[in-house]
Amino acid sequence: MRVAFFVFAAEKNTLGRAYSLWLTAEELGWDTRFVAPSIESPWAPLAGEHDFIATLTDDADEAAEWADALVALKPWPGSLDVALRMGKRYRKPVAVDVDDPDWEAVYGMSRKRQLLKVAQRTGRRDLPIHDYLLRLRTARSDHVLVSNPALHRWYHGATVVPHVRPRREDIRPHTRSEGVEVAFVGTVTPHKGIDVLRAAVARVDGMRLTVTGDDSTFVAAGECLIDK
Repeated sequence: MRVAFFVFAAEKNTLGRAYSLWLTAEELGWDTRFVAPSIESPWAPLAGEHDFIATLTDDADEAAEWADALVALKPWPGSLDVALRMGKRYRKPVAVDVDDPDWEAVYGMSRKRQLLKVAQRTGRRDLPIHDYLLRLRTARSDHVLVSNPALHRWYHGATVVPHVRPRREDIRPHTRSEGVEVAFVGTVTPHKGIDVLRAAVARVDGMRLTVTGDDSTFVAAGECLIDK
């Protein structure tokens, strides 16, 4: 099986999901290529993964012609629209992988909020028609992968392909000392489950939570905020 994956930017953390799918494909014995507009500066945390980085290419036509199937990472311009164009050109099936509700985070988690956002953008002559059509195409597709079951809220019938990571050598298990420091390093948005993490930490004595964020991030008692 030969699969070409399309990402909208190799220098951003969407490459982390690409790496996870590469690991899965490697386990299945599939050949892969990952297409991005530019591959000169791959996302820094993965720059040392040389076998994976070697699969990056900026030649969409060559990858699409070579592949048996195409997969767009995120229903986003630069990935899905390119994969659809290549799929039509070379008559290859196209699937979409969604690892986060990114579209909903931008345009609203509910239909009411989405309509309000569209109305606001229309007033500024910034109507996101292209983005919306890609999102709509994904919602109606029979070939959608998601990274976790929570995304079934927006993508019914999708197949869950969870995040994976390389096998690690056995390490010494954590032992309790005077206290436990828990850190959340990432974008602080509601769908990340920060409230669940806060509640879990609050139930354990001697545990402290550090959250990355900006000055507007809500910080609960006992937390430390580190600017991104």
